[in-house]
Amino acid sequence: MGHHIGNESTSKYWSETCNELIHRVCGLYPKNFVGVCQLPQTPGVRPSNCIAELERCVKEFGFIGCNLNPDPSGGYWSGPPLTDKWWYPLYEKMVELDVPAMIHVSGSCNPNFHATGAHYINGDTTAFMQLITADLFRDFPTLKFIIPHGGGAVPYHWGRYRGLAQDMGRPPLQDLLLNNVFFDTCVYHQPGIELLLKVIPADNILFASEVVERCAASIRKRGTITTTPSVISTRSTGSAPRTGRKSSTATRAGCTGASARAAGNGGRVKGAAMQGGHVWREPRCG
Repeated sequence: MGHHIGNESTSKYWSETCNELIHRVCGLYPKNFVGVCQLPQTPGVRPSNCIAELERCVKEFGFIGCNLNPDPSGGYWSGPPLTDKWWYPLYEKMVELDVPAMIHVSGSCNPNFHATGAHYINGDTTAFMQLITADLFRDFPTLKFIIPHGGGAVPYHWGRYRGLAQDMGRPPLQDLLLNNVFFDTCVYHQPGIELLLKVIPADNILFASEVVERCAASIRKRGTITTTPSVISTRSTGSAPRTGRKSSTATRAGCTGASARAAGNGGRVKGAAMQGGHVWREPRCG
């Protein structure tokens, strides 16, 4: 997505171009892909500037969700948390259109945080903690978020977050978040998937897969993923996002090469169109 690159105009035209390419891929392979859009976010610019592009992608292209970057600054976290009213106009449009957001950062410009090894997982975990501390879903009871990479550190430290919520006088996590927050299975090895399934209810888990270049070699060598989709698929209830299929196309998003994730629309997932590429390179910032 590369939201840290350029300015508001750069992000606008880059997002439009990427989304039009995703739409083309979906048109060429309608049985395989459905669109999830990139938003034209820019550090310091209100998220309301994304509404027009989100609306275009959903109404004109038939997209079923969006990627939402909680840190457009690229690792410096200079903007308000996801629970701040700064984001509310965008959430209002998401609810109106009945589309979820995949919470996913882009590249890291901060040398302290490796993009895929630290910043991605930090982003997932930070977003979850932000949601614990506020009443966002009281204001938007039908808003849906998907946290990728198995929820970052969340399942492994579920007891910690449960205790933090209790110490802060918050409701139990099941009641506070799990009607609105979902996780995917991109954790790259079998023990991680098994832990996710033990901690998180099946109704809150979306099947998802991605293989970046270096991880692919390791998986082929070690055979570390043996789970079948039937084991890690989710039962759909109400308007929760259903199980989707994930793969990647040859398009690239920003300087990250990160894939867009499958997201549900009113409980319907038909596949996923990607913003990522088969060839992985560490992102460069500038």
